[in-house]
Amino acid sequence: MEELTPLKPISEEHAIKEAVISIFFAGPIFKPQRFQQLIENEFKEKFQQFETLNTFQIQLKGAPKPGTNLSPQINPDIGFKFTRFENGEPSLALQGLNALQGLNDPERYFISIHALKYKRWIDFKEEFKNCLTAMEQHLANMFVVGFGLHYRDEFFWQSEGDIPTGNIFNKDSELLPKKFFSSSSRNFIITSEEKTDNRSFFDRLEINIGKNISPNISISHNIVEALPAEELSSLLKSNELTEMLDKAHLDNKTVLKSVLTKEVQDLIHLK
Repeated sequence: MEELTPLKPISEEHAIKEAVISIFFAGPIFKPQRFQQLIENEFKEKFQQFETLNTFQIQLKGAPKPGTNLSPQINPDIGFKFTRFENGEPSLALQGLNALQGLNDPERYFISIHALKYKRWIDFKEEFKNCLTAMEQHLANMFVVGFGLHYRDEFFWQSEGDIPTGNIFNKDSELLPKKFFSSSSRNFIITSEEKTDNRSFFDRLEINIGKNISPNISISHNIVEALPAEELSSLLKSNELTEMLDKAHLDNKTVLKSVLTKEVQDLIHLK
């Protein structure tokens, strides 16, 4: 289709800018600084950089008085981050974080791996499982309460003409309302949540389209599943985690097949 000639995915093999797998824990990661020893041992061949993570927070009690100086509170050592570099650019990041949420929200404790030079699902999945296994002794008695899979796909529109939304996105998709196709610029978000007896699922799809933004088209799809608490070591010994991740991966492909036209699916080699 000639109308799609200016549409360029971020890679010749796919459109994935970043893929993220996350594992959520019931309690905080103890002393993140101690994970530094991994880069000298188990991670010596995997990563080139280690750093601890800090946050800045300003807490207000009531309205501040005029002239009041607001001093940010530094929360040191709330997490860690390993980074791998290829040709001087980050290609893989592994981080653990005791994340501070809003005043009325609970804290989140998680480890996530970020593929910044994504190649294949099977390689990415095995990379994460291997990293978790290497960290297992440092995460003794940690209980897993959920996992997440996030993909971000990006495209560029290399033309002065309007972006032909109807040629890129599937007009018959059950996920996209008709008004989605009424403009060549669009910010669209759809979320769904489902709960069963002992599990809950959260799905979020966000699509951004615009000639004056970069990239011109981005598709962010995030799947999170809450699980009954299970010790990490037990989860790693079974195939349960791998099977759940595989299902989430297939769910992401199903969503892309629903919202993208067949021509775009072929362009990014979506099978």
